[in-house]
Amino acid sequence: MRLGGLGKPAGVVALLALVASACSGNHTGTGTAARGGATGQVAANGTTTSVPGGKAAPVTTPGAALASNGSSSSGGSGGTGGTAGGSSSPGGASGSGPAVAGTHQSTSSGFSYTAANLYPASQDRIGITSSSLTLCMHAPLVFGPAFQDSATDFQVYWQWLNSQGGINNRKVNMVFTDDQYTPSGGVQAAQQCQQSNPFLMTAGVGFDTVPAVRQWAEQNHMLYLSSFATENGLYNLKYTYQLSPSVEQFGRVAGQYAASTYPGNFGVIWRNSPNWQGGRDNFEAAVKAKHSKVVADVPVQENQGDYTQAILAMQAAHAQTVLAWVNVLEFAQLEKQAAAQGFHPRWITATFNLVTQTLGHDIDGSNGPAALGLWVTPEYHNGDTTSPWVPEEKLMQAAYAKFDPKHTITDTDWQAWLLFKQLDRMLVDCGQDCTRNKLAGMMLAGYKVDLAPLCTEDFSQGQGRLGSKEFNVMQVVNRSGTVGWKQVATCAASF
Repeated sequence: MRLGGLGKPAGVVALLALVASACSGNHTGTGTAARGGATGQVAANGTTTSVPGGKAAPVTTPGAALASNGSSSSGGSGGTGGTAGGSSSPGGASGSGPAVAGTHQSTSSGFSYTAANLYPASQDRIGITSSSLTLCMHAPLVFGPAFQDSATDFQVYWQWLNSQGGINNRKVNMVFTDDQYTPSGGVQAAQQCQQSNPFLMTAGVGFDTVPAVRQWAEQNHMLYLSSFATENGLYNLKYTYQLSPSVEQFGRVAGQYAASTYPGNFGVIWRNSPNWQGGRDNFEAAVKAKHSKVVADVPVQENQGDYTQAILAMQAAHAQTVLAWVNVLEFAQLEKQAAAQGFHPRWITATFNLVTQTLGHDIDGSNGPAALGLWVTPEYHNGDTTSPWVPEEKLMQAAYAKFDPKHTITDTDWQAWLLFKQLDRMLVDCGQDCTRNKLAGMMLAGYKVDLAPLCTEDFSQGQGRLGSKEFNVMQVVNRSGTVGWKQVATCAASF
């Protein structure tokens, strides 16, 4: 099974799935609108080019229409802080149209809402024309090679979509920028996004990166659909909306499930950062509410390297189950050191193939209890024919066979596919005359959608700012010698 995780390099690959509220499920939601039309020109070669300072130049989605000089075409000036060009011609940076702020609207499915009042008409249609739609994502692309994935591989969804006619008959131009998985890198990547005049910006994973970009988005009036991050400060923002569950909710659901299923003594090893602390706090509160004990609590620094003292503290307290609230590369180091010290608790982590491929029998029940994991995407492993989301997997596999045939599909490709499927659906629902104010208004009014195989996206539960509270729960299993994850609970918000 292939699933997304946390962490620096893990952030690169979870970059995409995490923005989705994507949980697996057996929902019978409808798909996107009917599609048709031919594929647009392929943009450049899809590779990341280096620029001074170690940053990566924006990567344009293959399949997007290009100007004759090979660069993404644009019309008018604009940007989120300026006045958009009035052109609505193909390739133009922005379209023009009447002011819609504060007006009553409805989606094709009958959902009624009031358009937000965030943008004047001159800025409401930046990045969208009668024939094109420009989006941008910042993500830790620098770590892509470690996971056999790149921006080119993640662009397959948009190539496939454009071959089906795009979104509301608009070809999509997705631009990726590299945020280096740091707060400062995130701001620089957001600035690069702004240069492409996108309709909106979205994000890959980065618990410490996203909060910094949120503040930039507020200052620069960028419509921002952020990824998995802390709820702290979210509800006071005007331009940021979060599709995936929060750090705090991860801790809450993990604590409730683990303490309900495996009561006893719990320990927590956690990244000492205010952007991570909400997960630790809610995990401990949930464990105690289920009448289990938190017997050890040890903060660690980013990339600490040596976890001897933390492990000794867990052993001395007789912790039976331990939340490893660190990134997955750090967890791999932590677990190996614990195993060398003869400590084999039931670990709780973020589900990611890196974990099972690296740690194998250490965590599959051969040496101590099998590890638990939570994540926002349904399980995926090559060759599976039993899960309810197999049809979606086959659709994705066929798209990769056509547009990226030399690439071996990974769990992170699956996450990217599901993220983009969710974003696609939201924009389809926004309608042919979608504007930024309309999309923001949908979310503020409690936009809700079921889209298999994702969990319900319901902004009414998150004050119009947070779209999902649900996680899938996994357990490590041994499939005839291959260690992977098995889904044991689907789209759960509480236990």
